Amino acid sequence: MAISSVKKLGIIVLRNKKEELIKKLHSFGYVQIIKPENNENLSLNALQDLNSNLGEIDEALSHISKYQKNGGLKALLAGRKEITLSDLTQEAENFTTNVISKIGELKNNIKENETLIGNCKTEIDKYKSWTFTNISKSDFEHLNHTIVYFLSGKPDCFLKLKEELAKNSISTELCINEDKNIVHGILFSLKKDNEDIFALISGCGASIEEPDLNESASLKIKNLEDKILEYSNNIQKNNEDIKQLSKYYEKMTLYSDHLLILRDEMEVENNFSYTTYSAFIKIWISENHIEEFKNILEKEIKQIQITEICIEENEKPPVILEGNGFTSPFQAITTMYGIPGKGEFDPTPWFAPFFVLFFGFCLSDAGYGIVVLLLSISGLMLKDIDRDIKKGLKLMGYCGISTIIMGALFGSWFGWTPQSESFLGSFQVIDPNADALLLMKISLLLGTIQITWSKILSAAKAFMHKDFLGVIEELLWSVYLVSFFMSAGKYVGFVEGSSWYYPFFGCMAGLVVIINLIKSKANILLRPFQSILKLYDTIGFFGDALSYSRLMALALATGGVALAINVVADLAITLIPVPGVNFVVKILILIFGHSFNIIINVLGAFIHSMRLQFVEFFQKFFDGGGSIFKPFKINTKHIRLIKELD
Repeated sequence: MAISSVKKLGIIVLRNKKEELIKKLHSFGYVQIIKPENNENLSLNALQDLNSNLGEIDEALSHISKYQKNGGLKALLAGRKEITLSDLTQEAENFTTNVISKIGELKNNIKENETLIGNCKTEIDKYKSWTFTNISKSDFEHLNHTIVYFLSGKPDCFLKLKEELAKNSISTELCINEDKNIVHGILFSLKKDNEDIFALISGCGASIEEPDLNESASLKIKNLEDKILEYSNNIQKNNEDIKQLSKYYEKMTLYSDHLLILRDEMEVENNFSYTTYSAFIKIWISENHIEEFKNILEKEIKQIQITEICIEENEKPPVILEGNGFTSPFQAITTMYGIPGKGEFDPTPWFAPFFVLFFGFCLSDAGYGIVVLLLSISGLMLKDIDRDIKKGLKLMGYCGISTIIMGALFGSWFGWTPQSESFLGSFQVIDPNADALLLMKISLLLGTIQITWSKILSAAKAFMHKDFLGVIEELLWSVYLVSFFMSAGKYVGFVEGSSWYYPFFGCMAGLVVIINLIKSKANILLRPFQSILKLYDTIGFFGDALSYSRLMALALATGGVALAINVVADLAITLIPVPGVNFVVKILILIFGHSFNIIINVLGAFIHSMRLQFVEFFQKFFDGGGSIFKPFKINTKHIRLIKELD
């Protein structure tokens, strides 16, 4: 069921043919290399050098990318450059790596000058505190009887200092800058009073500074500003030089992808085992590719031997999920939960219709569905989209179609409900606001259907393991759950009809107890009690079914917020008396309001639809625990490889 059978092969080749084999395996793109237990890391040093080179060129590309004229949306629409592998190799061999070194040197120069500018600005901030005076230390170095102190402190420190100086009748001259919270001052006094002055300064809480004022603070700042200008000019010149080198951007991207390919191939070299003359490697490969694989290798590499290796009982082969055009976009959701383990099937095709239906049910507005669908189509029209992104856009398109259908059935078009006589109104079947109870019944019915379906799939899994008694048990449970939900619905008035539901439910409960009694391995005295207690699982299934009521809640929330946005927009016409302005405001409210509602509720619809699969559906039959198949294939960042022309 959408899981391809995987085989393990061993390949022996002459050592001088090893590189040719690696390149062939790389070009195939459908084999997974098996790492040996004892990895000798033969190419560790060379691999480290290659990774270092890749890091340098990626930094250089990042630095010059801002100078590319064809960036942004235009580049996205244009797609990646297409080139053959041989042309890529030729371009890489002709590329001069000095360009990368030069860009790195210029970038380092820019960083160095930016650091120097930062240091100058820090110095300027310090000297600004002393611009209230134009004196410098050189102005008083020749004084024989006078000493000068540069002080800083809070305003009250200087007030206290003035009082103490006056009280002690010490001759001084004090110049103060009082513009800031931290006051700076210059104190002139006689050298003979040095000890007394020093004690007074310390006692008042002021600090003695030693600024580098060989010249005046204003002149110092001017010199620093001149240096900043010089460093800024250096940065500008370096940026201009880098801009000139940006013409090599495309060649650098080619060289980067060439190194990336070489790096991947070099990593594979460490997975070989060696003898004197030969090299041996093991791979995983899909059974569908084995014949083609052998034919090509045996034809193009003469000295080669390919042997199938038995898979050990406790060995877990990687899993290849092979979905069709509809189910492949949903495989990402499956892998978020887990990879099918040994003896399991791919659950993707069995939950995909439910996921799409639930998403449309939650978003439930045809107008929003049209927006989602158009965004999906617009994305798919872009050139050279990543395969995983393309799958995501397809999934988005499916959900958009589902939303359009459900929105039309609910009669909601951007929160507006058309008249029943109109074309759009003719599609409406349910009014969510008026028939909320009916919406609840439908939600619970969908939950009942999916939970019952999970038990049928559990029976299929038991059949795969040849557990025929388990098949009977799971099928009985599926019928029992249907009878239980019908009886519960009859009891609360959700289901109409005769009362035969109750006796049928009792019979099914008895059969479930009997099958559990047969299967139980407990003590013979405990088996009856254990089998009866098994019916307690019904409460869990009932809780799971109630969890599907979130479908109704999200549907009402989307429609309610959309309706509120429309009401607020209509109020703008009434509350704003200026003609024209009120209309513009209304349009803006509609655009921003519905955009926000779409984003929030698309996210909510996706998360809650996925949660129902993970919690209420998968756990009934899907264990996971497998590992995904990781093919050794050519990965590139900037270009797209195309086949060689014959």
